[in-house]
Amino acid sequence: MIRLPRAVALSALFILAPALAENVPVRILALNDFHGHVQADRTVTVNGLKQPAGGAAWIASLVRRERAQRPNALLVEAGDMAGGSPPISALFQDEPTVEFLNLSGCDVGTLGNHELDEGMPEALRLWKGGVHRSSRYYPKPFPGAKFPIICSNLVDARSGRTFFPPYVVKKVSGVKIAFIGAVTEELPNAVAAKSMQGIRELKPAFAINRSVKELQKWGVHAFVVLVHEGGNQERGGALTGAIVDLVKALDKDVDVVVSAHSHQFTNARIGRVLVTQARWAGTSIARIDLTVDRGSDDIVSKSADILDVLHTNLPPDKAVEAMVAGYDKLAGPRINKVVGETAALAKQPGRDESGLGNLIADAQREAVGADIAFMNPGGIRADLPEGTVTWGQAYAVQPFGNQVVTLNLTGAQVRAVLEQQWRPDGNTMLPVSGITYTYDPAAEIGHRVTTITGPDGKPLDDAANYTVAMNSFLAGGGDGFTALKDIAAKPGPNDLDALLAYIAAHPRIAPSLGRAQPVSR
Repeated sequence: MIRLPRAVALSALFILAPALAENVPVRILALNDFHGHVQADRTVTVNGLKQPAGGAAWIASLVRRERAQRPNALLVEAGDMAGGSPPISALFQDEPTVEFLNLSGCDVGTLGNHELDEGMPEALRLWKGGVHRSSRYYPKPFPGAKFPIICSNLVDARSGRTFFPPYVVKKVSGVKIAFIGAVTEELPNAVAAKSMQGIRELKPAFAINRSVKELQKWGVHAFVVLVHEGGNQERGGALTGAIVDLVKALDKDVDVVVSAHSHQFTNARIGRVLVTQARWAGTSIARIDLTVDRGSDDIVSKSADILDVLHTNLPPDKAVEAMVAGYDKLAGPRINKVVGETAALAKQPGRDESGLGNLIADAQREAVGADIAFMNPGGIRADLPEGTVTWGQAYAVQPFGNQVVTLNLTGAQVRAVLEQQWRPDGNTMLPVSGITYTYDPAAEIGHRVTTITGPDGKPLDDAANYTVAMNSFLAGGGDGFTALKDIAAKPGPNDLDALLAYIAAHPRIAPSLGRAQPVSR
């Protein structure tokens, strides 16, 4: 062994110490719930003024700008990039969305519930590549994503193996950062029953922690979770919802959780864990700045901002813009076909009764000649404009391709469905047709409906039978309406066709309210 003089040895130590202890800055840019909004079709309100926001070309431009400022930058996505999309993406099985992510240099993503709208086989084809008749590549296979999709908690029901890798480890300037993917525990309620065929879902926290333990054996200590689960947060306030319990159950080595699913602003801490979510439809992106200790490969600091993708002083990315324009040209003739007119703007459902939802329920009731109709608000994805309505605008309202079905229910079963609108984990108010009802919001859950007036204008008879129309997703017990599950359903037309026929048959139709009325004590 060579022994250095003490002075020389100390000098060598001081020279090497800064390099060994050097911290590595890493930037993560995170998207969630994009839902195929490759065109710039959204606005955000800034200082009281609505400004254009979102769109694939502007997101790509913002990502490029952020990467220029911080070379160690990774682009990630937390699910629902596909599904529930406008027609420019949906007509091509959301392949335009995958192409946008490829062109933007996405580094890793996970699944959301909407990636499974057509089941696992189509999710595998979309992300890994394959042939589909709706692809512009047909008969050649779509090449798929150029980045890994990860999901730790969905496994093959027979083999127990994950369909996608549970995690990926990225090496950034010599430090290792693990990304672990997972999808919401409420997946069985968020997709049609047939979409779960062959899939067994593990508890997200269990699956994530199992991956953490496996990676810790390999000396990995910097963990970022991409989970399609969400909550609600008022600006500056506490985070609530399912994401809170999930994060609290995670291994203490997890530092950052990129959340999704609830389409909300989230920039919060749960204990030492940083949790983000950047709204939805590409109007915002989460910018997460990390400092990783080179010696321990652990994250020693983290912070985040939620950036609006404003068009002001942000030129569109030319390559992505050209890609979107190409798809627009292919889909344009169909999208721009005029199908009718409306007398007023019909907005997407919020927390209360929805005029647009009632209009859709009216359309489905009329399409099959039912006594009553229900519509799930989560199936309504866009506003219906006032005035001229195009096929593309109607499609954007109902993009899932569900079937209108008819069930035979007693009045008591109708009441049971209405009671399931209120649950401890949140409310889901169903638009209705053929009935009106009152409810007491202060009453015990399960006993809130006070009166129901039937289609004949008389009180609904609990013992009488009624034909009830709804889409196939809701009829399968979707969105937690288990009172409808396993009841025989008679198939009818496509839900979009029912809406188009209703708009055409009722010129200048206007949405109506007042079908669900709270009572005061």
